[in-house]
Amino acid sequence: MLADWLETTSTVRAKEQIALALSFPWAKPEATAPLFRQFAHLPVEIDATGLGIRWRIGDAIYCVDDRAAAPEMIELALNPKFGRAREMIVLELGSVKTPEAIEALITLLDDPDVDGHAVKALSSRGVTAPPQVFQEKLSDRRAWVRAAARRAIDRSQGAG
Repeated sequence: MLADWLETTSTVRAKEQIALALSFPWAKPEATAPLFRQFAHLPVEIDATGLGIRWRIGDAIYCVDDRAAAPEMIELALNPKFGRAREMIVLELGSVKTPEAIEALITLLDDPDVDGHAVKALSSRGVTAPPQVFQEKLSDRRAWVRAAARRAIDRSQGAG
C-alpha cells in the first residue's frame, strides 16, 4: 500500500515520509520498483540540488537492500544527471559485490558527485579492488575519503 501511495501522491513532503516509511528490508521486493521509478522520474525542478526528495528515495533504496535489483542500481548510480542524489545508491553497490557492481564503483571513483561514496563502498564492504585505484584519494580534501582510501589499500594489500 505504501509503495502505491509513493507513486500516486503528488505532495513532495508526503513522498518523503512514505520513502522514509519504506526504508527497511521488509519492504522488498514490493517497494523496490516503485522506489526506482520515483528516483528516476521525479522532475528535476522538484529537487534541483539532488539533496531533497531524490536523495531520500536513494537512501530508501539503500535501506531496502534489494540486491536482486543490482542492474537497476548500477544504471542509476552511473547516471550523472542525478548528481549527489546517487550517494546512498553508490554505497549500496558495495553490498552487491558482483563484478559489474565493482566495475561501476571503480568507474565512479572519477565522478566528483559520488567519488567519496564509491571509495567508502569499496573499502568498508569487504570488496577487494586493486590498490592503485585508491592512490589519488589518499590526498582528497575530505578526511573521511582519505581514511576510506587507506582502509581499501590496507585491505587489498592484506588480501594479496
